[in-house]
Amino acid sequence: MSIQDMGSIAELIAALATLATLIYLAIQVRQNTRAITSATFQNITAEMGKNVEPISANADLAAIMVKGFPNPDCLSAEERLRLSSVLVGSFRRMESVYVQNKLGSIDDELQTGFELSLVTLLTTPFGAQWWSDAKVTFYEPFVNHLDKRVERGELPTTHPSMLYDDKPPI
Repeated sequence: MSIQDMGSIAELIAALATLATLIYLAIQVRQNTRAITSATFQNITAEMGKNVEPISANADLAAIMVKGFPNPDCLSAEERLRLSSVLVGSFRRMESVYVQNKLGSIDDELQTGFELSLVTLLTTPFGAQWWSDAKVTFYEPFVNHLDKRVERGELPTTHPSMLYDDKPPI
C-alpha cells in the first residue's frame, strides 16, 4: 500500500468521523431545543397561573370582577384601580406569551390556548374600556394582534370565569 493509498484511507476515516460528529451534534441540538421549548412552556404555564392566584385567594377582588366586568360604572376608583392592576399584570404575561411565540419558543396552538383564557375579558364592557386606555403601554405588534382577534370576532363574548353567579341551581 502506497503512502497515497494510506492518505486516502485516512481522509475517508476523517470524513466519516466528521459525519458522525455532525450527526451527534444534530441530535444534541434537537434534544436541547426540545428541552428549552419544554422549559419555556412550563415557565409560561406557571406565569399564567399567577393570573388567577389573586382572584381565587381574595374574595373582595373576585366580587369586584363579577360586579365590574359587566358594569364598569358601578366601580369605585379604588375598585377600578385594583381591577386594572390585575389586568396589567395578566396582559403583561400574555404579552410575554406572544413574544415567545414570535421567537419560536412556543407554537401557535399553545399561544391561542393561553390567549383564550384571558383575552376574552376584552369583550366585556370593563375590559374593552380598560384596553382602550391601557394598550398604548404594550408592545405594538401584540396590541395589533389582540385588536385583530377582537375585530374578527374570534373570541367568545363571555369569559369562562364569568359564567358563574349567585343563583342556586334549579
